[in-house]
Amino acid sequence: MDKRVIIAFLVLGTVACTKELANNQSGQYKVEFRANHPEIPSKIDGMDSWVGDGTEKIAITLTQDEGKSEGIYTVKSMSGITEAETPAFWQSTKTKAKITAVYPASLATHSMEIKDQSTTDLFKQCDILTATKSNVSFSDALVLDFRHAMAKVRVVLTPATGLDMTEVSSVTVNSYWYAAWDGSTLKGSSPCPVSACLETKNSTEAIYEAMVPPGKVNPTEFITISIGERTYKYNAPSSPEKTLVAGNTYTYNITVGSI
Repeated sequence: MDKRVIIAFLVLGTVACTKELANNQSGQYKVEFRANHPEIPSKIDGMDSWVGDGTEKIAITLTQDEGKSEGIYTVKSMSGITEAETPAFWQSTKTKAKITAVYPASLATHSMEIKDQSTTDLFKQCDILTATKSNVSFSDALVLDFRHAMAKVRVVLTPATGLDMTEVSSVTVNSYWYAAWDGSTLKGSSPCPVSACLETKNSTEAIYEAMVPPGKVNPTEFITISIGERTYKYNAPSSPEKTLVAGNTYTYNITVGSI
C-alpha cells in the first residue's frame, strides 16, 4: 500500500476521534452521585434510612453557565448508591455547576398531597428530602447530602380529671393539603387540617405527629383533638415558635379537658 494513503487514513481517524470527544464534552457525560440520607438520629426521624429496593426516586437539576439538565435517579442501596433512570448531563466539563435534588422525584413536576398522615406509612411518605450543592466540578466524586425539608409537629396529650387518653380518636394539625417544590423552596398550599399519625397511646398519654411545610403557622385552632363525640381545639402559643423551620420538631404539650 502507498504510504501516503496510510498517512491520510491516520489523519482522518484522529480528526474523527477528536470531534467525538468534543461532543462528549458538550453535554454527553452523565451526572453520577451518591445520596447521603440525613444522619440518624435526627430532629425529624421520619424515614430512618434509604431502603434501596429500587422504589425510591430522586429528581436532580444541574445548572451551569452553558445550560441546565434534569434527571431522575433510583436509589439502589441503603448507602445511597444511585442509578440513572433518565440521566442529567454535564453541559460542560470546564465550568462549575449547581445541583439541586428532591425526594420523592414526583415533587419536581407535581405537588404532593400531605393531608392524610393517619398511618405510619402515610406519615413517612411525607418526609420530603432535599439537597443543594454549589461549585461542583466535573472531576468531583459527587455526594449529595440530603436534609429534611419538612418540620414535624409532635402533640403530647395528657388527660384532665375524668378523661382516658385511649379514647382519643383523632388529632389534626392546621396546615396544608399540598406541599410543592419550586426547585429551591418547599411551600404549602391550600390550608386545611392534616390528620396526624398516632405514635403511642395509653390511659394517661397519647402522642401524635404530623409533617408540615416550614413557615408561619395559623395559631387559631392550630390543633384539634377528637374524643368520642367531643372536640377540643387548641390555639398555638407564642412558644414553640409560630414560624416552623425545616428539619426541626415542635412539641405541644396539651392537657385535654382543661383547654
